[in-house]
Amino acid sequence: MKFPRIFRRSNKPKTPGASNTDSRSATDDARVIRDTLAEFDIEAKVLEANVGHGVTSFLVQLAPGVNPDKIAKLDANLTLNLQSTTLRIVPSLTDSSQVSIEVPNAKLVVARLSDLFDQLARAKKAMSKLEFIVGKDISGRMVTADLASLPHLMIAGQTGSGKSTMLSNILANILPKNSPEDLQVILIDPKQVEFAPYEHIPHLQRPVITEPSGWNDALSWALQESERRLQLLASSTAADIDEYRVKTGQHLPHILVMSDEFSDMMMQGGDEVERIITTVAGSAAKTGIHFVVSTSRPSVDVYTDTLKTYFEPRMVFTVASRVDSESTLGESGAEKLNGRGDLLYRVFAETQVNRIQAAYVSDDEIQRLTKTLRDN
Repeated sequence: MKFPRIFRRSNKPKTPGASNTDSRSATDDARVIRDTLAEFDIEAKVLEANVGHGVTSFLVQLAPGVNPDKIAKLDANLTLNLQSTTLRIVPSLTDSSQVSIEVPNAKLVVARLSDLFDQLARAKKAMSKLEFIVGKDISGRMVTADLASLPHLMIAGQTGSGKSTMLSNILANILPKNSPEDLQVILIDPKQVEFAPYEHIPHLQRPVITEPSGWNDALSWALQESERRLQLLASSTAADIDEYRVKTGQHLPHILVMSDEFSDMMMQGGDEVERIITTVAGSAAKTGIHFVVSTSRPSVDVYTDTLKTYFEPRMVFTVASRVDSESTLGESGAEKLNGRGDLLYRVFAETQVNRIQAAYVSDDEIQRLTKTLRDN
């Protein structure tokens, strides 16, 4: 698979993925963890340390009979002794005698999208048309997601945490792989900032939307288009738009509706916005209409229980409180993230949360990408 030249950085030195904490400092932190637990008569040993781009995860084996809850109660003591600003203590879902203690590294190593594209190219790994690189997890494994199977995504995070950059990362991944005949995009930008570079690209179903009247029209159109596609599928006895193409020779593009600051839409439209989105979202596997929404205010009146039913995949960057983390992700922890692209990702409700350093795409790269799309 060829990646756009605008993302290639072969003339620059590689950024190592796990060199931000040397083995000595990881060893020192492991000793501090062991000694702190010993102070409270907790017998345990550190089995391994995985050094990620922004966090080092220490896998701790507890002695028989030690309750993992005892470790969680030492959060403040461990934070102080490790001279850290915060940390996360994560019980293992598969082994009740193990916990992971995630400690921020002194230095963040950015997971550049350009480097990750180069890594895929060297491995000769193909990606599907709607697949995108999320970033790298603590173990250094590249994590991808595919809108074709998700098929929607809910994102939350404080201003400056990286959520809006993730929206650009998704677009930078999928736009170059799809012609306007394969993918149409509706971009909703209440802040009138994030999606300005994408104006006039050929994939836009309509100009970037910044006003409430515009997003109401767009949602109404998406509902009508969903109903039209369902009728076409029924008349051709096709299960989805891919089978429809095979049976009829007619092409229906995937449609991506992406909204930054989704809370503005919910504050303005409330029940009607929720009704339209859930109606369209429920048929996405057939119709190929996908939603990616983000907000800095993940309250229960924005990400309602009804919406969450259709948006099981969730990415949560740093949030203001434990309540915000629990209301979006279903558990605490996002309030203890480091910012700058540090996120928790859960694909479905029953899966374990994965901590990831998000792939980073620069403003210059986005400008070059959109110029290329407009010129071609």
